[in-house]
Amino acid sequence: METQRHRISLLTAAAMLGVAIMIDGIQLILDLLIIGAVFTIPLDVIAWCLFFVWFLLCGVNFWNRGGRNAFAFFGVSAFEIIPFLNALPGWTLAVGLTIFFTRQEDAAYNKRIAPAQA
Repeated sequence: METQRHRISLLTAAAMLGVAIMIDGIQLILDLLIIGAVFTIPLDVIAWCLFFVWFLLCGVNFWNRGGRNAFAFFGVSAFEIIPFLNALPGWTLAVGLTIFFTRQEDAAYNKRIAPAQA
């Protein structure tokens, strides 16, 4: 018997978004100080690794459902390596979209198995 899936809880989603907002804020400050071109690249590498591992620990598969999660995470976060463009909230958008798509997948999965459990 299959059980319902809730891979990213509201608390985890809030924590992920909070960290993403903090990273985007740090990048904005560094870009405004004109030192962002040098110092945001290591920050982006650390952020990418952090969120990638965090999503994997939550059981997120980046390659299912037509690659929506892959596009949301890899595609949106790719522009974070471009100096001064990374002042935009890219990490917040990438993490938010990945959470949104994952929660949609979980809701569809739970809806599909609900008749089987009844």
